[in-house]
Amino acid sequence: MMPLLQLHTETWNTLKSKYHVFLLYTLLLAIPSILFILIQYILVDVNPDTNSIILNSKNALIGIITNITLSIITLWISFAIILSSVQSKTIPNTTAAVIAQLRTSRPLLLKGILLNIVLITIIGISFLLLIIPGFIASIWLIFSYHTYVLEHTSIFASFKRSKQIVTGNFWYVFVRLAIIGAISSILYFTITLVPTIILPLLQLESFIRYINIIASAVSAVYIIVSVTIFYQSMLQKIARTPQQT
Repeated sequence: MMPLLQLHTETWNTLKSKYHVFLLYTLLLAIPSILFILIQYILVDVNPDTNSIILNSKNALIGIITNITLSIITLWISFAIILSSVQSKTIPNTTAAVIAQLRTSRPLLLKGILLNIVLITIIGISFLLLIIPGFIASIWLIFSYHTYVLEHTSIFASFKRSKQIVTGNFWYVFVRLAIIGAISSILYFTITLVPTIILPLLQLESFIRYINIIASAVSAVYIIVSVTIFYQSMLQKIARTPQQT
């Protein structure tokens, strides 16, 4: 079994050894969100008296397109981060490595979008039924993206394979995912704490949202790398477990 500290240590070592690669991924996750905020300021209608967005069909359409585009870009980059995490000991710490991984993950995107939609639907319905089924489904399906990207499974085979990995290790998986979530939250609040206090004093409150975007990107990269390393450790754990006949 992978000790809690070892999981964090391996994640940190992976990020540190390929800092250039994962810094670029962080920027790639953050920059589109920042750009779309700026685009919305330019394109949407704003009430000059209240400085608020006027709700109409045009602004709603811009919001929908923005969210869909951001979701697709985030999914694409997430696949590339998963690949880079697995190959962290062999890929160079260069921009070219990021470009190569993005090219490699691009063919996975179309089916990956369908997988994402089905996954969100399954977990969403589970939570609508009851909180406990939603919680169980979230843990069972946590490795669906990894099995799809790394094991080249189909959409529903990815769900089945993820459940297979978790079965018999549910609380073991849950505890480690909870720790990963806690550490990512600490990262987020560490990055945002000082700017949230200082920027209002300088009358620069509008910049807080950009700091939040960067902090979210940092946390997301940490989560993806850490869960990928955990996924690999789970495969090793299963391989060492005697199969019942």
